Amino acid sequence: MPRNSANLFPIPYPSLLGNFAWTLTGNAVYGACQWAILIVFSKFGSPEIVGEFVLGLAICTPLMMLAHLELRSVEATDARHQYNLEDYLALVLLTSLISLVFIAGIVWLAGYGLRLGAIILLIGAFKLFENVSFVFYGFFQKTERMSFFSTSLILKGVLSVLLVAISMYSNGSLLWSVVFLAGVWGAVLIAYDIRGARKIVAGDNPGTGSNPEIRSIRSDGIRPNWDVPVLKDIFTLCAPLGMASAIASLDVNIPRYLMERHLNLSALGIFSAMAYMVVIGGRFVVTLMHAFMPRLARYYLEKRKSAFIKLLGKQVFVILLLAWIPTKA
Repeated sequence: MPRNSANLFPIPYPSLLGNFAWTLTGNAVYGACQWAILIVFSKFGSPEIVGEFVLGLAICTPLMMLAHLELRSVEATDARHQYNLEDYLALVLLTSLISLVFIAGIVWLAGYGLRLGAIILLIGAFKLFENVSFVFYGFFQKTERMSFFSTSLILKGVLSVLLVAISMYSNGSLLWSVVFLAGVWGAVLIAYDIRGARKIVAGDNPGTGSNPEIRSIRSDGIRPNWDVPVLKDIFTLCAPLGMASAIASLDVNIPRYLMERHLNLSALGIFSAMAYMVVIGGRFVVTLMHAFMPRLARYYLEKRKSAFIKLLGKQVFVILLLAWIPTKA
């Protein structure tokens, strides 16, 4: 059942400005790298290759967002420490594997063929690794170590661009490029995200040793906790959030489905490349606010009304500023 703790974090947190700067940098670099990947596909491939890649994302993203259940946000704002990293990790692995099975079913029913089907399934694997990484990002947010997940995003973005560029330049193969994308996310997940969480759990960073969630992990190490009642509780809590995220993703991707069916993959590729900057902008603003979420949750739990309102005001100011800047550019 949920593990409650009345203890909060008595040791001072890292600077909110520093966390904000790390979040800004990580998301800016990663967003630029995602756009650069589309440019590489266009430069060394064709609009049809871009369309195939975008079609794979359009099929996999809603299902994987549903599988993720917004666990990252729930975990980051779980100021009462009802559940820990191991609980979220088990649930996201289970739901993401189920979604991957559904993606395979869609590929088979749609009759996409062996090559395109393999590409879509590999993109599904890449999104599965992304879901697992997001659980670790939620842990980094909860302990207010934004530098960890921002560095992870930068590593994944830069390595993805480099390997995709090498693949496309050498053989022009989208299939191998997607293999490299999945490999990069899997490798950074194992080599950096998991090791970073272990480093925090081991108390190598100041300000985390008294975290009750970390104390609950310390004795067992970081591994999925297959406690069925706990997983059921988290799923019940997060299912509406996952459905909302999936519906929002469908709102963006339905035009892509229609273009692929009624026009062609080349048209889809051209459309997606033109529309991608709008997608980056929306994602950028949302993820940028992750720097504020854990501390807002903590202030609310501690009933620090003035501190909560002051920080919320700063958050609103940043959002308005980001919305105003493009109008003056």
